[in-house]
Amino acid sequence: MTLKEKKEFKKIVSKIESLPTLPHVVNKLSKILDNPMVSAEEVNRVISADQVLTAKILKLVNSAFYGFPGQISTVTHAIVILGFTAVKSVAISASVFDMFPMKGTENLFDRQKFWQHSIGTAVISKLLAKVIGYQEEEVAFVAGLLHDIGKVILDRYFNDVLQQIMEEIASDGISFYESELRIMDCNHQNIGLWLAEKWNLPAELRESISYHHNPEKAGVGFKLASIAHIADVFARAKCIGNGGDILVPKISHDAWNLFNLDETAIAYLMDEIDVEIEKAEIFFSMTQK
Repeated sequence: MTLKEKKEFKKIVSKIESLPTLPHVVNKLSKILDNPMVSAEEVNRVISADQVLTAKILKLVNSAFYGFPGQISTVTHAIVILGFTAVKSVAISASVFDMFPMKGTENLFDRQKFWQHSIGTAVISKLLAKVIGYQEEEVAFVAGLLHDIGKVILDRYFNDVLQQIMEEIASDGISFYESELRIMDCNHQNIGLWLAEKWNLPAELRESISYHHNPEKAGVGFKLASIAHIADVFARAKCIGNGGDILVPKISHDAWNLFNLDETAIAYLMDEIDVEIEKAEIFFSMTQK
């Protein structure tokens, strides 16, 4: 792309009106959960308005990943056991999988492996949140799941540009991030941020998407961006799916200092990742559709 083409590309992307929106029920769910006095029954009424989403939520919360396989019969029951944030996290996850099917366009970018990587990063993010005492573990899961969401937007709307990126990765052995910075005047972090803004996601989540490659630049979302950043590196090191390239990026010094892990803790964490990934089979099975 020429400089003029790069500028035009950024202008077009920033004005995309057809970027997908979260389902009405998820937006409504986010709004009512802002009220600390909301009841489980109220949340149940909102979610139950969408029978398909309700079924998917129940399927996910009854998996081994949440620790109550086959024990939760209603959304209200799920809220009582898992809490509001967990149910919202599951609702967002199920909705995102629907909006961006696992099988994308036919090119060098493998949508199924991409989602496997994103799910792996989400699972590891939740585990890392627990390690550093970040209380919003479910928010960390969503941050990991959506960290690379800008790549799917590239696949859907700018497949020819994505093809150029993938060809350059294959020929030059560089990372996705390096390639897109060469080819475009923006990157998947910027594109993911535009989508997160359209979805009215909280500032922390927007920053975790926008700065997961350079969390030290984040403000209010520094902890969440650091969690997503390190989870992404660990997922790559464990070869969980494929985010577009097979390189393991260098860990941000500022992000790593937040965790303060010694060799014993790292070894334990790597073992725990294997355990949690196995429990998350329900999410990986969705990539087969």
